Amino acid sequence: MNHSNSGLAHGTNGSPQLTLENGEMAARAKENEARLSALISNKFPNDNQRGKKYDFKVRDGRIILKNGIRYANFVIDENGELKLGNGHSFLANGKNVKAAGTIKVNKQGYIRRIINSSGHYQPTVSETLTYIGKLKALGVKVDNAWISIYSFERTSSGYVGKRKMVYHGQVKNLERRLK
Repeated sequence: MNHSNSGLAHGTNGSPQLTLENGEMAARAKENEARLSALISNKFPNDNQRGKKYDFKVRDGRIILKNGIRYANFVIDENGELKLGNGHSFLANGKNVKAAGTIKVNKQGYIRRIINSSGHYQPTVSETLTYIGKLKALGVKVDNAWISIYSFERTSSGYVGKRKMVYHGQVKNLERRLK
């Protein structure tokens, strides 16, 4: 595969890494600013919405979850509100969202990993690149987190068939590349 055209290269650990020329990086960063307010459509809005909401607070840049929960699905809904729990579409009441994925937090409440996996929303790479700014705008510290960005191949019925890792690395390194 010719990685120069795909935007992919392999890092020292063998995982794919997002690589873009400086001009393309600047263009993507500008696009991302415009997309901060864009919505990601629910691919299956008529599905039965099942799930669970988690109680949490954002305090001093940390997400404090009750009951020792460390992994959670998250959405940022149409109104810009962060919701955590199980079931992306349930958390958003079946509506479109600004962000959808999964987070892992440590015992202190700092986000350690952000993943763009969501079967209902299937966020694109470009949409996922806006998550960092959106979480920061909500007062969440993400600089020391890692982010895994996948592209999704859909089956003929619209479900996620395969996913391909496009980027896996620290948020702060990704931000430097996008400036």
